[in-house]
Amino acid sequence: MVKKMVYSGDMAVYDSIAAEYAEVFDDIRLRVFEWPWLKGLIEKLKPRSLLDLGCGNGYLAQALAPLVPELCAVEPSAPMFEIARLRLGGGAQPPVSLYNAAAENLPFASGFFDAAVSLLSFRYMDWDKSLEEIHRVLKPEGTFILIDLFAARFNPFHFGTYCKTAAGLRLQYAANRGYRRKLKELSRNADWQKMVSEHPKRELGGAKQAIEKKFRISAEEILSAGLRGKVAGLVCEKK
Repeated sequence: MVKKMVYSGDMAVYDSIAAEYAEVFDDIRLRVFEWPWLKGLIEKLKPRSLLDLGCGNGYLAQALAPLVPELCAVEPSAPMFEIARLRLGGGAQPPVSLYNAAAENLPFASGFFDAAVSLLSFRYMDWDKSLEEIHRVLKPEGTFILIDLFAARFNPFHFGTYCKTAAGLRLQYAANRGYRRKLKELSRNADWQKMVSEHPKRELGGAKQAIEKKFRISAEEILSAGLRGKVAGLVCEKK
């Protein structure tokens, strides 16, 4: 069942590009580096209840739904929420409970979830407020799984990851020829460029410092890397 809750906070950063973004990122298999790692973690942890933070157009929630008995998802952007509502309203099994809400103000009781996941949405959050809320809604033994893009500079120790990333991208483009074209079009969108400039990649060290106020980082992995950014996956246990 898809539920709705009116979100009264600030306008979400994806509002003006929701339709274009949803058209580009319409299949979780496009996340060739992130999805296998995350899916493996969920299958290992076997949470009974899971929260998807900043679910966007719902493509991650749709993929996660068969893996957990109870899945909730929140999305602060009203246009993106509507796209997710239409996507999840008739197809996700088991059903997803969807809320137009932000990670900084979660509409759930304390200690409700076994796990929470943020896939490429943490960068746009208020870290202190969102981590406070994530910590609150997780059970005492709860796990926060974070996957996000962070600032990076050339690191010779990551050379193997650079090669793996480049090879993975080539395969991704070959298997999804329309994806590369749509991605280029999105990158030229003035609203997208404005959003990216106003929300630049942040440092992984700063994120870890914020996280460690509330969580213990039990695992860290660089999932993909380029000369200007890297995608890191963190497993964070509630303190």
